[in-house]
Formats: sequence, structure tokens, C-alpha cells
Amino acid sequence: MTDTEGPVDLEERLATKIRELRERDGLTYRQLAERMTTVGCEVSGPTIQKTEKAGRRVPVDELVGYSRAFDMSLGELLGIPDESQLTRVWQTYIGLERLANVLRHAHTEYRGALDEVRENARQNRDLVDAIRDRRDKYLDTFRRKAEQQAANDDEDVSTPEKLEEFMSRWGYLDVPALAAAKDVLEGVDHGEGQ
Repeated sequence: MTDTEGPVDLEERLATKIRELRERDGLTYRQLAERMTTVGCEVSGPTIQKTEKAGRRVPVDELVGYSRAFDMSLGELLGIPDESQLTRVWQTYIGLERLANVLRHAHTEYRGALDEVRENARQNRDLVDAIRDRRDKYLDTFRRKAEQQAANDDEDVSTPEKLEEFMSRWGYLDVPALAAAKDVLEGVDHGEGQ
């Protein structure tokens, strides 16, 4: 409830909310009364109709009955924001800001390390070969795992293209070791295919 909102406004809002929820669920006044009785609050169809039409004051036990009947919190029923939910979301947002900072820092560190390795790889053929060998070992391991998974899933990976598509779809090619090797090798020009 806002500072300028009075009890009458809240009652009208509640009346509107009950009508909207009853109509959403496709219930008659009698059917809602039966549902209310099922959740432990005996109220008649005409009483519900009076609540909706006149915005009458609703006793606390009836409020609880409506919230149970429509499977929602009292705050949701009354249209009052759940402060604890807002607090959780705000804390999540603050955490998101921190993660963005960590990601920015990690990206900067990664780019610096990548530039250093690329520069050394341009001058050292053995380093390039070692990176390629490591990448190829990972790829062989992941190919075997992917082939086994494809056999279990009864998927056709009989061509290199089908196997690569399967591996890509299942994330076998998205591992950090392969990404780092790809990034380094793309930046190194030794005049041969990679």
C-alpha cells in the first residue's frame, strides 16, 4: 500500500484481484466458495459476489482462504510487493555487477596472456607444435566420447562432418583447452593450414 492509498483503495484492488483470479480459473461464485471450503475457509457464493461487487471488508481468515484457494501469498493477493523477494533480486543484481567486473578483468588477463603466447609462438615452431599436439589429444579424447555417446543415442556420425556437428551440438568443442588453442593458433601465421 502506498502512502496515499487508503483502506478503500486496497479493498477495491482486492475485489478486482479476486474477480480476475476467479475468472482466470473459470470459476463461478459457487465453485470458488467450494474451493475456499476445501482450503479451510467456509464462505458462500453470494458473499464472494458481494466482495467483488461492493469491495466489502474481508476478514483475515477469508484473506488467507483466498490466498490458499488461488495458491499465492497474501502479498501477491493484495498486490503488495514481496520485500524479501525484492531484497533477494537486488542482492542478485549486486552479485551480477561483481561478476561483470570479474569477467572484464579475466578477459583483460586472457587477452594479455594470449598476446604473449602468440608472440612467442610466432618465433618458436616447437611451441606451435606442442599446442597443436595438446589440442589434437583433447580432440581425440572428445571424438571417442562423442562417438560413444552417438552410438548410445543411435545417432549417425559416420562422416567427419556429422561427427563434428554432433560434437558441436553437445558442447564437445566448447571446452576451454580447445578454445585457447584455437585462439593462439588463429593468431600465428606459419603459412600452413591449421
